[in-house]
Formats: sequence, C-alpha cells, structure tokens
Amino acid sequence: MGSQSGGDRRFRSTRRSSRSPDPGSDASIHMRRIVPVHRATEGLPARALRELVHSTLALLTPAAAPNLIPASLDDLPRAEALRQIHFPDSWGALEQARRHLVLTEFFGMQLAIAAQHEAQRAEPGEKHAGSGELMRRCTHGSRSRSPRRRIA
Repeated sequence: MGSQSGGDRRFRSTRRSSRSPDPGSDASIHMRRIVPVHRATEGLPARALRELVHSTLALLTPAAAPNLIPASLDDLPRAEALRQIHFPDSWGALEQARRHLVLTEFFGMQLAIAAQHEAQRAEPGEKHAGSGELMRRCTHGSRSRSPRRRIA
C-alpha cells in the first residue's frame, strides 16, 4: 500500500499525466487516478474486487442511499459520499466524503443514545427503599455508640 505526496495510505495515485482516463474504459477505475487499495481476498484479486465495488456504486441511486443527516450539517449527498470514498476524484473529495460519512455515523450514534435514554426515562421505576429503620438509627439512634464526642 502506498500513496503519493502524503495522501491516504489506503489509496494510491496512479496518475502519470494530466490527461483524464476515458470514463467508459475498464482501465479508468484502475489507472491514472486515485485508486483504492483493497487487500486481495482468497480467490478474489484486488482488481476484481475494485470492479465489483465500482459496478455496485454505479447502480446506487439517491433513493437507495438517502441522506441521514441534516443538510445544515453537511450537504453532500450520501450516494456521492459513498462513491467518493471508494473512487475519489481528488484528495479533497476523499476528505469531504470521509467527513460526511464520519459525521453520519456520529449523528446516528447520538440519535441511538438519545432514543435509549428516552426509553429508559419512560420505564416506570421500582421502589428500592426499605422501611427507613436504618436511616432512623443513623440519624436518631443511640448517641453513645457514635464515634464522635461532643466538645463542651
């Protein structure tokens, strides 16, 4: 795994010229761009995995990946963030996609925590107090057993 000019280690820049690859060509997802570096899984080369991810993302619609955070927090569409995290147009687009997805995950966790707290608040509590005898003994009980002495 390598990167060019301090970029993300999970991506490799394969650009050798300023000319953009033909978007319709198979090579466009493998060469002359920031390419995700996937570890090859058993029996599935990294190139094939990259092609599967790319074809799946090509089918992704905004309806299939609705925005999960308010636009006031981040207005990048979620479908575009998913495309850019895997096949970024630039290092800036990669960072913007990462920010969007991290914010989405954080926002979701906060909503889950708030829902859990609200559910706990709605549950009726149980009385765990006793008769109060222990408290009476501590506050009104025998003063002779008290470790404190009265100073006159």
